[in-house]
This record gives sequence, structure tokens and C-alpha cells, in this order.
Amino acid sequence: MDYKLTAENILKSVGTASNVKTFTNCMTRLRINVIDPSKVNNEELKNIPGVLQLITDGDIYQVVLGPGVVKKVADEFATLMKDVAPVTSTPTTQDKPEGLDINADWKENKAKIKAKQNKFAWLSKGMRHLANIFTPLIPAIIAAGLFAALASIIKQVGGATVTEVTNWVITSKWYPYSTASEVLFNIATAFSSGFTTYLVIFAGVNAAKEFGATPMLGGFLGGICSIGNVTSIAKLIGLYNTENELASTLLAGKGGVIGVILACLILGYVEKHLHKHMPNSLDTVLTPFISILIVGTVYVFGIMIVAGYVSDGICWAIGKMTMNEHIAVRMIVGFFAAALFLPLVMTGMHHGLVAFYATELAQHRYVSLYPVLAMAGAGQVGAAIALYIKARKKKNGVITKNVLSSIVPGILGVGEPLIYSVTLPLGIPFITAGLGAGIGGAFLLSFRVGSTAWGPSGFMAIPLMGYINGQENMLGMGLYSAGLVISIIFGFIFTWFIVKEKRLEPDQQ
Repeated sequence: MDYKLTAENILKSVGTASNVKTFTNCMTRLRINVIDPSKVNNEELKNIPGVLQLITDGDIYQVVLGPGVVKKVADEFATLMKDVAPVTSTPTTQDKPEGLDINADWKENKAKIKAKQNKFAWLSKGMRHLANIFTPLIPAIIAAGLFAALASIIKQVGGATVTEVTNWVITSKWYPYSTASEVLFNIATAFSSGFTTYLVIFAGVNAAKEFGATPMLGGFLGGICSIGNVTSIAKLIGLYNTENELASTLLAGKGGVIGVILACLILGYVEKHLHKHMPNSLDTVLTPFISILIVGTVYVFGIMIVAGYVSDGICWAIGKMTMNEHIAVRMIVGFFAAALFLPLVMTGMHHGLVAFYATELAQHRYVSLYPVLAMAGAGQVGAAIALYIKARKKKNGVITKNVLSSIVPGILGVGEPLIYSVTLPLGIPFITAGLGAGIGGAFLLSFRVGSTAWGPSGFMAIPLMGYINGQENMLGMGLYSAGLVISIIFGFIFTWFIVKEKRLEPDQQ
């Protein structure tokens, strides 16, 4: 594959460099924020060799290229954009949203849904900010998570492991017997902790960039949060709990990523104001100093404390739901969390969950919500298979074509094509897919499966599932795989028995 040619074709299709406002990439997609969507040639863009899917959301174009390929194309795209200064323009308005149509392209249906959400633009903007902050971190989050999973495997395989199953809870204890296994364990742990320990600093860099501040000053604030002197300050002013350090009002690391994001939001305003009024001869020296002095003080004595209580509250609430001692409670939570995740994806609100993931990962070294929510895509796959069989029997070529073009991305964790071309336009299958996912979610939370990171979903996420009941256990990968299969099976069953074949006749759409 010619990565440079692919990048050139993408740039040409989005209206050349003058129409590109910003761009970045995640694990599978090149995300381009354009100035004027009317200049983008959607058909040309999605038909470029190597482009798997095209996902649009207003002025945001997500070009799905797949793992590995996307980074190479993004690097070539960055080279093409390097010396070009984008111009500003007035974006075009969207047409009035209409009803969804099974005969329409899935991207058109998605645009209609997004257009209906204009009254919640403020919420969508907030979710987009979070996505922009955390999306660039995903490659490192996945790498750190895989090293954590590797450390867990070494820990369990490198020594004698005793596994016990009691009341649907799997526990294990490891007895080391080899120096080599301990060395490998510590290497993998160091590689994992090298990112997760300083996640707040990396989040600060991206948050500052997102809010128009100097990125390194955002990382600076994240470093302040992590430094031990904050704990010393807490002891001096009476905000430290000597009996229970974790219950302290102020403590190094308090507030985590939530705190640094709020601090960087303020930093953006303060720094812009200082740049505007500071004499040019003093701007380079005094603006960063005064910015950190003001925002850093507010951060330590205000934001960290408030965000600390918010973070603790989030982890407490999540723990009460996902780690509840009553299996019935966990299964109910797992069912509804997985069943309702597809509507969150449809509205874009799922981006806000990354703050919960990051908070839980920072405090507990695992994420309990992510494995459960990943069942939603599997439920859709099961529903799509049932629809394909029924639609083929009724000779409905539109539905069978839509399923065939969308099911592989769905298996790999890209669920939007199935949502907007198959399940949502038909209505009831969107619900039955969620019900199937709910069964898988209930199964996973019955065992309290946790992940070492978040990122890809579907079968791509299997290596990340290294926790059971808050403890490292490689059996989590097997249970997660079983959850996917269960979600697919029940997504199929619910769709098969609830969706009538008559509904799939060609003249019914």
C-alpha cells in the first residue's frame, strides 16, 4: 500500500489543506476537522483504496483505515499539512433532519441523527472535548494495558498458582519460585506503570492543547498534582488524614485527570488574557510564570480538592454497582449498562465515559465498566446475523447488502455502520441487539471481569481482560470471550423471535 498516495487522495477529497482545521488519529481512524463540509467529496473519500469506512459527524470526518495503517497514513498526512496555514470559513448548515431510511447509506442516517441533536450542542461539544483529550492517548493506554496483562500472565504462569471458585467469584494466589520470572514481571510492570503512573501529566498536555493553552504548561499542572510536596502542604495546613491517608482532603494525585482537565480549561483563559495584555518584551518570561502561579494555586487549593471528591464519588458509585457483593445487583447493573450503551453511542455521549475509565484506572489499575459496555457491539452482530438470514429468505437485497458491508467492522469493534445502516433504521432490531448485549453484560459482571485498559472493543479487546473480582487473573480473557459469544447468541435469539419476517419484505422499508 502506498501510504503517501493514500494521504494525498484523502487530503484532496476533503477539499485540500486549506479546508483542514485540525486532524489527529486514534488506533483505527484518521479524524479530520474540516472548515467547510460542503467542500468534502464523500463518495470520492470513501472509495479511496485502503479506506475501510467513512464516519461523518458535522464537520468531523473519521476515515477508518485500520490498525497499523492509520498511523502510517497519518504521518504522511501530517507531512503534507506541515507548511500549510488553514484559512477560516463559515461552515454550511445542515439540512433539516428526516426519518431514517434502510435504503440510505448508513452515514446519511447518522447525519440525520446528529442533526436532531443540535439542541444538545453544548453537551456534544463537551463530549468532543473529552474525546479530543483522550483519543491521542489510546495507543499508549492500550500498550500500557497489554504490558499490565503480560505482567499478570507472567505472575500467574511463572509461579505456582492456586485458583479457587467460590460463589461465582474466582480468586487466585501466586507463589513465586523463579528469579527470572520475577525479573520479567518487574520489567512488564515498569513498562505499564511508565504511562499509567503519569497519565495525569499526559492528559494535562492534551487538555491544554484542546483549550488553547500551552501544552507543556498543562503537563506542568499535571506534574504539580503528582508531586509529593502536595501531601506535605496538606499536612501543614491540616488537610491530611493521619489515620487514613486515602481519606485526606488534599493528597498528591487527588483529583486525577478530572482535576487537570478543569485546571487546563482555566489555564486557557488566563494564558490568553496575559498574552493579550503583557508587553511583548516580557511575554515569553512572565506569562508562563504568572499563568502557573495563578492557575497552580487555584488548582492545588481548590480544584484538586473538589475534583478529588468527584473522582472518589465516581469510583465509589462504580464500585457499588460493578463490585457489589450481591450477584443479583451486579447482574442487573451489567444488563442495563450493556443494553443502554448503543443509545449512548448514537448520541455521542459515550465519549464522556472515558473520564470514568481514566479515573477508575488511575485509582484501581483496572476498568470495570469497559468490558461490560463492549458487549453492545456483539449484541448487534448477533442481531445482524438473524436479520441477514430472514432478509435473504425474503429476497431483501438492501438489508443483506447492508449487513454484509457492516458486520466485519462490527466484529472488530466499529459499531456505527451496523447502527446506522441496519439496526436503527429498522427500529426493533436496535432494541433486540441491546437486549442481547445486556445478557452478556450481566454474565461479565457476575464474575466482575475487569480490563487493564480501554480501547478496541469486540474480539480485539480480549488481551486486555486481565482482572476478575478486582484481582489479576488471566481467566478474565476467557470469560470476556464467553461474554461476547453469549451477547451474539442472545442478540440473534431476541431478533429472530421478535422481528417478524413480514417486516423485512422489500416493500416494508
